[in-house]
Amino acid sequence: MKKYTKPYYGPNNYFSAIKFFSAGILGLITFMFLLQHKEIKSYIAYFILFISILFIVNGLRIINFIFIGRFKHINRIISKVNWTGNENVLDVGIGKGILAIAVAKKLKNGSGKVTGIDIWNSEGILDKTKYYVNQNIELEGVADKVKTKTQNASALSFKSETFDVIVSKQCIHNIEDVQERKMAIEEMLRVLKSGGKLIISDSMYIDEYEKILLDKGLKVNISPKYFLDTYPASSILEVTKK
Repeated sequence: MKKYTKPYYGPNNYFSAIKFFSAGILGLITFMFLLQHKEIKSYIAYFILFISILFIVNGLRIINFIFIGRFKHINRIISKVNWTGNENVLDVGIGKGILAIAVAKKLKNGSGKVTGIDIWNSEGILDKTKYYVNQNIELEGVADKVKTKTQNASALSFKSETFDVIVSKQCIHNIEDVQERKMAIEEMLRVLKSGGKLIISDSMYIDEYEKILLDKGLKVNISPKYFLDTYPASSILEVTKK
């Protein structure tokens, strides 16, 4: 695999952005063409203009997310915790490590550690993701703070009340079965210490997670979706365990 000299948190969705821009430009050309033909009803042309603008806006959102938005959103997530540097942290769905590494940097002057879990196999993209996360951890200088484990979020091996903070970004919605998603939320709550904080950023099923936690008698805070900084647009759910 390619050896990087700086952290790689892709895949960068350049191709998706190009597709949106191409569709938008094609739509604008079609709009201009239709305006020149009076026999075609104008509302058709303006409908195409509206759709074209939406395509271009989505392309711009992706570009912003790649270069600025995702890092801004990571900072938004970790700002939910008043860090002492001594926290034991779990990152559920570590991916290429962008969130776990940002957390680890908050622990540099303390005894805190981050455990990042994900599901990897020996084939294809999932194995490459494990390669990238380990490489990113080394390049970011936090190898002494972050360790990775292969685990399913719905069946955590950790003892109850192990972690001070649990974070998860764009992970739980990938669990297709609704009951298994519920188990994942309950497992995260189980391994979280009393007084600890659970923070989930996701683009789907936030209301579902909220209901699970409310049924446990917990107070849940949910942000609006951040359309400008995240793609797909994501909210942040936070809860403190009693």
